[in-house]
Amino acid sequence: MIKKSQIANDMVIQKMQAKDVESVSRLLMQSWIETYVNKDFDITEKWVRQRWEKRLTPGAISERKQELLADQKSIDKESFVVKNKSGKVIGMIGFFRDKNGRQELGAIYVDKSYYGKGVANMLMYKLIELTDPQKDIYLGVVVYNARAKMFYKKWGFKEVAGSESLFDNKLPEIKMIRQGVVK
Repeated sequence: MIKKSQIANDMVIQKMQAKDVESVSRLLMQSWIETYVNKDFDITEKWVRQRWEKRLTPGAISERKQELLADQKSIDKESFVVKNKSGKVIGMIGFFRDKNGRQELGAIYVDKSYYGKGVANMLMYKLIELTDPQKDIYLGVVVYNARAKMFYKKWGFKEVAGSESLFDNKLPEIKMIRQGVVK
């Protein structure tokens, strides 16, 4: 794991704002194309583009901005972005707590041109800072996303046997858990 002091200081992490919604949606679409397209699972670039282009219409962007404003009034859902020195969104993280206090990492994505520069670690430090250390943190990861699984394992996450499911009725995923510290 990278120490906070090793992360480049020409990046800033901040709470996601309505003005970031379109940039984040484009980052997610590009990340999905680069990561999830897979012939063996019939995940095509066309399918990914169709899925995300629906989320990039002006109406969908406006709706997401309203959801984000509602989320910001709640401590149960939080999203953060990392921006480079020119203000471009280069990473994002979203997490939530359900009504029972279960903590889940819903999304973490980084612009591919910033891989290896500490962006994902910066986002994970934010996650750890905002979650209850005594409670488990869950996430779902696409089974063939070896890079992400390796990253999560560095942060203490372990695969949950028998937890395979389909995300969006298409992407095969497995759950991972980072166990809380019991005092």
